[in-house]
Amino acid sequence: MGRRCDTWALRVRKHDGVNLRKRIPRTRLNDRPSAHLWLHRGKAHTWGKELSESGSFEVEKRIEQAWSFLSEPRNLARCLPGFLSFEQKSETHSIWKIKIELPSVSRVIQFAAHIDKMEFPAHALIILEGISDKASGFVEVNLKPIDSKTQVSFVLSLKGEGVMAPLVNALISKVVPKVTKEFVENVKNALSTGEL
Repeated sequence: MGRRCDTWALRVRKHDGVNLRKRIPRTRLNDRPSAHLWLHRGKAHTWGKELSESGSFEVEKRIEQAWSFLSEPRNLARCLPGFLSFEQKSETHSIWKIKIELPSVSRVIQFAAHIDKMEFPAHALIILEGISDKASGFVEVNLKPIDSKTQVSFVLSLKGEGVMAPLVNALISKVVPKVTKEFVENVKNALSTGEL
């Protein structure tokens, strides 16, 4: 019985991860605590978890110069791949429209962006809330002076919400690494050349 249960669990691990807990009756796994552990802590269990990627680089700018550019949400939005438009609503709120290339389909998503933290000259946190889709996330920026240079670090995080969260997260997980990499490169180029 235990061996058959183990085979079933392994087969489910290769699945896309949607509704895993419903696919395996608890009674079949009572003698398999490791399977319970995997279901709750494994990568496929993405309910309520952000899917985050980070990146960093050094730029030949003093920290005050880098901060002047990076503390403007408009500049961050325009560096995102697929950027379509930016609308300033208030000093701390704006609307970002982005075209995201998902596997086999592209989708235009609108985010309400809110400045949560703006700590001169080293840290900024912008919270993103989906307007057109049930998704949320954040963009975090950290700066560190290194002689006459500045080290710039980013974290980009997104997650799906609501009943479609497992499906949305499965799609997001395929694009977040690529989007983050391109975003970091765009910011680096904009800072280095002074053009956007």
